[in-house]
Amino acid sequence: MKKNYILLMLIIIIIGMSSSCFAAQFYDTIGTKYESPTEILYTLGIVDGTSKNVFSTNRPVTRAEMAKLILNVYGLGEQIEGMSLGTHKFKDVKNTAWYYDYVNVAADMKMINGYSDGTFRPNDEVTYSEAVAMIIRALGYTDLQVKAGESWNAPYIRKASEIRLAKNAGYFKYDDPATRGNVAIMLCNMLNAESYVVIKDKTNVGLVKETTPKKVITRYFSDYAIVDEDILEDIQVYKVTEDDKEVAEYYISTKEIDSVQVMEPIPLKRIGVKVSGMYNIETKQAVGLNFIYDEDFDEGTLAELEDIYDLNSTRKNTYTLGKDPNYAYIYFDDEEKISRMTYLGADENILVRESKIEKEKTDDGEEEKSGAEYILINEENEIFTSNILINEDGELLNWSDVKENGVISSIRNDMYVYHDKTIKGQLQKVEVIDSKLYLTIDEMMYECDDSATYKLYGSETTKRATRKALEEYVGRDVELIVSYSKEVMEINLDRNYENASQALRFGIVVASHEFEEGESDKTLRLATTAGKKIFHVSKDVLAKELEIGTLIHFEYDGSRIEFIDAFAENVKIPGGTVDMNLEEKGYEDEKLGEYELDENTVIYIIEKEYQVNSDKSIRDYHMSVEDDRKVLEDLENYPVHVLHDEYNKAVAIFIEKELNKYPYKYGRVLDIYQAKNNDENSDEKYVLKIKISPFNNVISEYTVTGNLNCEPGDLISYITDEDEFKIEERYNAKLLGDKRDLIVEEVKKDVVYLTNGDQINLKENQFKINGKKYLFDKYVVVYSRVTKLSGDWKFYSATIVDPEDLKLQAGDRIAMDEIEDLFVVYRGYEE
Repeated sequence: MKKNYILLMLIIIIIGMSSSCFAAQFYDTIGTKYESPTEILYTLGIVDGTSKNVFSTNRPVTRAEMAKLILNVYGLGEQIEGMSLGTHKFKDVKNTAWYYDYVNVAADMKMINGYSDGTFRPNDEVTYSEAVAMIIRALGYTDLQVKAGESWNAPYIRKASEIRLAKNAGYFKYDDPATRGNVAIMLCNMLNAESYVVIKDKTNVGLVKETTPKKVITRYFSDYAIVDEDILEDIQVYKVTEDDKEVAEYYISTKEIDSVQVMEPIPLKRIGVKVSGMYNIETKQAVGLNFIYDEDFDEGTLAELEDIYDLNSTRKNTYTLGKDPNYAYIYFDDEEKISRMTYLGADENILVRESKIEKEKTDDGEEEKSGAEYILINEENEIFTSNILINEDGELLNWSDVKENGVISSIRNDMYVYHDKTIKGQLQKVEVIDSKLYLTIDEMMYECDDSATYKLYGSETTKRATRKALEEYVGRDVELIVSYSKEVMEINLDRNYENASQALRFGIVVASHEFEEGESDKTLRLATTAGKKIFHVSKDVLAKELEIGTLIHFEYDGSRIEFIDAFAENVKIPGGTVDMNLEEKGYEDEKLGEYELDENTVIYIIEKEYQVNSDKSIRDYHMSVEDDRKVLEDLENYPVHVLHDEYNKAVAIFIEKELNKYPYKYGRVLDIYQAKNNDENSDEKYVLKIKISPFNNVISEYTVTGNLNCEPGDLISYITDEDEFKIEERYNAKLLGDKRDLIVEEVKKDVVYLTNGDQINLKENQFKINGKKYLFDKYVVVYSRVTKLSGDWKFYSATIVDPEDLKLQAGDRIAMDEIEDLFVVYRGYEE
């Protein structure tokens, strides 16, 4: 009877409990996966930090602390402590301990168990298995059965997987100590889990289980409602006056919620993403919102849309271009289907030349209306200052912040976004698509506004942007002023390039096609500063084939090449004479060696991209213009060609750079054996042979002089020529599973989370591991499978992959610094 009274008291406490506080901000969770869960749990009074602003996500949780946390989820809080409610007794749980009541009540409610020796071991670190079991029992699943041959935790792990209890917690081992951060994530998932609930039954004394599943939070924290992967549909900003000061209030609407207040502005481009968290039903204030969006969400494809798709009901992989400028950013998944879109709705863009704020006047122009102001832009566009002006991050701006060369875009009724960024880069392509003018800058395409103009740097004269006018500047650096919806409003061009169409044209031969009988033209594929393009060549221009990689000067009339001269020492081409290999490369006082530079000297960078794992085979060529003359300060290792006039002035400088060329190769040792020596002039009957797979499915075999410091199954770097085979470094297969390996805990989008706390962003060029900086493009990435043969671990297969194609998963192991410039990823290893 005493036990029934205890449980009845618990229900009274639960029903009467509510929470209206708002979240503390733990400094060590900001920007991590723990930020939203800890904010929610703190608001509900379930967790505290280890200090005022620190949560300590990596600190382990004890078994006693876990018992209290689970009871806190049910709204009991500190009411239990000191009430002596529990009847269960453990030998090692003293009535003077702070956790005495929590442990006993949790045991009475069958949330926790002790050990067979009658102890609870309250100060032991709780394992993930024990934490999961406690939570699953607390949700009402107390009758799970262990199948024959299973460990005790198997049914709890199955149920946890079924209800996604560990969602977002990342990779962990169930026998490891559970951390505060991951326990917080699981408790937050528990709030949103479907659970049996304890109620008072009219016909029975005490409590029974209700058969209808409920959400934990809606039962015990009725002041709050869950937002669970809802779709963010709108962001609203309002001006309010507090203490005679104008401030902003921010609200969001989702598919399920009309409007809730958020504490911070939200970037507009997050519209369309999934949002999770909770909000106070009475005050409609959100707590712990978490937005699930792609790391590269700024790189969506801009389009004009006729329809906005319902992302909950469709995954269309096509969209219709509309006549009206209803803009949206489209985001595609791995299957090239639309995963989400952010609707911008910008139907008016204004490039600001000048602006001023004025009082509105009456019709006779004399009497000012009290309080009414408007901003006059370019002497013709009037916008009332009572309208909302925000930046792209959703922050409220003053209309006085509007400056020259900024762009104002109307995104909905009475709301405008101000954008004052410029984009600089090389103009690679100018084209017209569906009557719209598009520019490609550094591989990104931008649509031109119907009123887009261009001008030379320093000039006040603007001209209407057309394909014909801008094509002259392909290959040159430009500056774009763009609107928030990435429409080009104005293009700035370097004054020195005004006569770009008259400039010399250079290119590198990438591919050529033989003449066929009856054809009057042949074609060349050239790499130029405008990218790679196929050119028609008049038949009588070339007497012989040009080798791939040849640097040429050519003249193109818009339809075909009528003149070609291949670069060679002292060859004269229009514009000057070629010095193919400049010996004196010192750059000082605007002189490179014996040649003087002036403002018209153009510097070209030629990049040779080698096949991976090769020092001879070239995969591709690139050519670009370099404006920064600092590139001339260190040319010691590069071939340099100069086109100069009769006065020794450099007309053009060409610098050849070799990308990803390595002085050695990499391979997997297949076999080491002795073979008969076929050299009749040698006294040795046998020679040592090594068989290697250089990751390209072609097996190579070499004769070795001396001993070999490697074994079959190793990865090695090596140098070979006609006379020598030499191993530089080895990665011994016996080191597989070494404690120095980096282990992948979780992969989320393009970010790889490692168990040591470090992260690798596959979209970025550099990352830090254990405090050491690595440049990703320097490394050859080898993806390997390992297997256990004859009791030893060996590399079963190894393949070089492009870093952009690298796919990692939880449990993968990474070895770095074993072999220089080699990034080895392998799976298949077992503890």
